[in-house]
Amino acid sequence: MYMTIFASGRTRAIRLASSAAIITTLAAGTIVLPAHAAVPAASSIPGLQAALTRAANYQIELKVSTGGSTASMTKGTVIAVRKGGAFQLYLHLTVTAAGQTQSVVATVAGSKVCVRVSARGVYQCQTNANLARQLSSTNSVGSFNSATRFTPLTQTKSVTINGSPKACSAYTLTSSTRGTRTQGTIYVLPATGQPCELDATTKATAGGQSVTATTTAVWSRFNDPSLTLPSA
Repeated sequence: MYMTIFASGRTRAIRLASSAAIITTLAAGTIVLPAHAAVPAASSIPGLQAALTRAANYQIELKVSTGGSTASMTKGTVIAVRKGGAFQLYLHLTVTAAGQTQSVVATVAGSKVCVRVSARGVYQCQTNANLARQLSSTNSVGSFNSATRFTPLTQTKSVTINGSPKACSAYTLTSSTRGTRTQGTIYVLPATGQPCELDATTKATAGGQSVTATTTAVWSRFNDPSLTLPSA
């Protein structure tokens, strides 16, 4: 998972939980699956599959935190713009761990992944086909993965999208994949199924260590004609 690209100083467990949380967040926008996962059934949230199939772009305001002895905080912005049938991504994140804070900028275009960390100031690029499938593929639109379950709730939440407050309906979600378990609430526009916000907790165990990552993600822009990928 792509957090390992710029989190080499952390334990394997914290990388696993943090990356799982962010992948889960991005999956709610692009709906992509790990290569090993079976093709899922259609989403149980009305309109979500159609809304995501038609999405031209989106922007996520993201925060992922972990606690305990491996405490960390990742926050920032993710921008995705569909080009040639797939999403190209731009991520600008601030990562704080072990008393150090780094600014990270990453781009994903096709199978090319480029990452720039503040300490270096130059992009390091690599070809990573698996990462491209996870973050840019549009072949598996419709669900988080085959193990995800959604349950509608009666509550609503006002979320500002494209500069205007929207009343979004709530669904609980539960997903288990590769030794990680995610539970939380996703909010969508009832008329279209467009995602508004995700609040979730991901638990993972690796190398005898357990870690919990808490994610908050807001789709602050969705199908915004003025949204473009920033210059790298």
